[in-house]
Amino acid sequence: MFIPIFLSLITFTVSINLPPTFTTQLLPNADAIRFPQICTIQSSPSSPSSPPTPFPCRPALFGPRFYNNSSIQIVWYHNNGCTNDTKSIECTSETSKDGTCRSDDYTDQFVLISRGKCPFVTKAYHAQHYNNAAGVIIVDHPSKEADRAKLLTGRSASADSTLIKMWSEASDLWMADLITIPVLSIRNEYSKQIQSQYVSFNWTSKSRAYSAYISGHDRIARYNDTWNATLQQIEAAQIMYKSLGLSSTILKSYIESEQYFRKSIAAYNSVKKKDPKAVPVIHQLGVMLLNHTNNDTKWNESLKYLPGSKAYLCILSEVLISRVTTGRIPTFANMDSLLTQGLFLLKKACECGRYVFC
Repeated sequence: MFIPIFLSLITFTVSINLPPTFTTQLLPNADAIRFPQICTIQSSPSSPSSPPTPFPCRPALFGPRFYNNSSIQIVWYHNNGCTNDTKSIECTSETSKDGTCRSDDYTDQFVLISRGKCPFVTKAYHAQHYNNAAGVIIVDHPSKEADRAKLLTGRSASADSTLIKMWSEASDLWMADLITIPVLSIRNEYSKQIQSQYVSFNWTSKSRAYSAYISGHDRIARYNDTWNATLQQIEAAQIMYKSLGLSSTILKSYIESEQYFRKSIAAYNSVKKKDPKAVPVIHQLGVMLLNHTNNDTKWNESLKYLPGSKAYLCILSEVLISRVTTGRIPTFANMDSLLTQGLFLLKKACECGRYVFC
């Protein structure tokens, strides 16, 4: 049993300069989902004058934070990327004709590599260090029809949910640190569309925030209601508003960020009073308020979330010290009081393990 809550969208005037977007249907008769325009097919060899065609893609959490290339060729890699095997497919009249003939060197080419068998970071590392690939595009598995319908239709369908999220595990960080080429993911059905084509790529360090922000607003626009008619809708709202709060913070729209965090917290607490799952969102709200507000009421609100979380104490102490070092002193405080409070929080949080001098 849950208590219905009012979660309608509040309209804000914001100064976020969003990148170009496009909409596409990933299933016939499904919702047209809005994506940021990061990857674009420039032309087709059979039709050189064809207009540029954007397609959905997502940059990995490792590799360069930003990238821009006007046109680069896309080819299939010679294996699944899980080994450093550099053996190429022998070039014959047939392999040359169907495009599978490969050399050991992929200089000035992005390679398509199928997902699976080993970590994403391993595939990228091998392609870069053993075959000179200019970039790696991980191709998702073909999805089952039932899974496709569930993922690509209704309120859950979004730019964030339809593409692989790629990161590096702690054990693979040494490889991730050595990857300097761009790494992206695409849906399986787009691999045939882009193979042997020339594609442009353009993203910045904020592209993941843009994607989450665009994705959330797209879902709200398609389902412009209170998002609280069913438990399933409330659970979707919890995650969506949290994502919008985080992306708005990164994009420096702090009024929106506060409102979306509060909506997410309200959604959690409407199902279960003081839901423990809401705590991370409460702490994200507190950090954002302490870092960016000049309102003493909200400042004190962020500090009241302190009990029971040494990690939260650590982050708040960092925020206070950062505000001092960057000269962002709130009007109701001074440098000495902020330093005193920051050091006090840091002392309380010593056991969190983040500071070797504790």
